[in-house]
Amino acid sequence: MLNWIKRTYREHKNKVVFSAALLAGIIAFSENLVAFGSFINTYNPFSEQNSSPPIDIGMPISEVEVLLGQPQEIDFISRSYFSHGIEVNPSYEYQDLVGGITVKKLPSGVMFKGRVDGISLNSSVDDIKNTKGRPTYWGVESDGKAVAIWYAHDLLTIVNFEPDKNNISVATSITHTESASIVAYRSILLSIFQELKAGRVSQFAKEFEARAKSTVLPDGMLTLESFANTYLHQKYQLIAMKPALMGGAELYVGFGDTLLYFWIYPLSWKQPTLRAIVDIEKFHKQLEG
Repeated sequence: MLNWIKRTYREHKNKVVFSAALLAGIIAFSENLVAFGSFINTYNPFSEQNSSPPIDIGMPISEVEVLLGQPQEIDFISRSYFSHGIEVNPSYEYQDLVGGITVKKLPSGVMFKGRVDGISLNSSVDDIKNTKGRPTYWGVESDGKAVAIWYAHDLLTIVNFEPDKNNISVATSITHTESASIVAYRSILLSIFQELKAGRVSQFAKEFEARAKSTVLPDGMLTLESFANTYLHQKYQLIAMKPALMGGAELYVGFGDTLLYFWIYPLSWKQPTLRAIVDIEKFHKQLEG
């Protein structure tokens, strides 16, 4: 068999070399064609990767259901369409209207491949900064994940980053929302922490700071200063978030063995602001006398 192969190669050497070169050329052309197609799609406004979600802020929820069908899951923050990789966040003031849109990488692998507010999932921090500019707030969470917030014209764009397999931080979720939307409150609280660490008071906490300075707080209620002095540089964990009875949202955050309660409320239905920080155990003891 080996001798037959050698003899055939000698007798048809030119044809064999030509065929091999032709095959290599076809493979290279195919690879280049794929790369060229990918390059073209990057700048094609009608390509999937440059498309936007089929929904807009202010759109009636009923119209979303006509386009996407019934959501697979509903909670007080969002209406989830896992098959599309999209969450619709109802408006805080008008629950029958879209207040925000969230796209994220799901464990199933489903992912919205287009752009939200001009940016897309799996983009690096530098790529997104080149598109959006410097974020209004930037923070690193206790577990090494990061969040960036852009705030303009009563709208927030919130991007969560996690390291990929090459240890490059890439966008794993993008939210574009009205600033009063509850879906934004977790990131707003994180931004308040980060601003305090930088020695500044976030615009989301200035009203709280001014009010706390002019009021005698009961035992268990904290000012920004007392919170920063005692808890700011500890590791923390978000335990729960739920609607507040008086509006806005309650966020429960664990700092070691201490559970703190944060209340964030949208002033004038637009400006989210921190309204209270409470050490729950101390506050309950004070109430019990």
